[in-house]
Amino acid sequence: MSWSKTLSDGLLRNQLGRLDQLQGYPELPARQQVMVKTLRQLADNSRTFLVDLITWFVDNAQTCPGPAELQERAREMRTAHQEQKPLGNPECEQCRGLGYYIVVRRVTLPRLEAYWATGAKRCGCAPPEEKKEN
Repeated sequence: MSWSKTLSDGLLRNQLGRLDQLQGYPELPARQQVMVKTLRQLADNSRTFLVDLITWFVDNAQTCPGPAELQERAREMRTAHQEQKPLGNPECEQCRGLGYYIVVRRVTLPRLEAYWATGAKRCGCAPPEEKKEN
């Protein structure tokens, strides 16, 4: 028995329902169930991935994707994600590979009450920022 948290049928059906304005949306329950099964397999328990996948079709497609189109787009999304390299060193304890770390500073200005400001600072493990030419 697996205790891993899985995406609910309600969430999967809700995301599938976002495609209902596209031509070719599966009206038959059997076809919808095939799509739900496909979405469950492709999402791999990631709600964020599922939403991003469906959002791409809502924003870019004229016709409702079938299982093959969903699989192809999911593969493209995963490939693009895998090709992204961390900005910093993944072993860095300060930024944990993000290339930036959080800084908090007290700001005091004339005629204003002092306050704390939060921001990000580039970590020493990250390569220098490229200068943009104006």
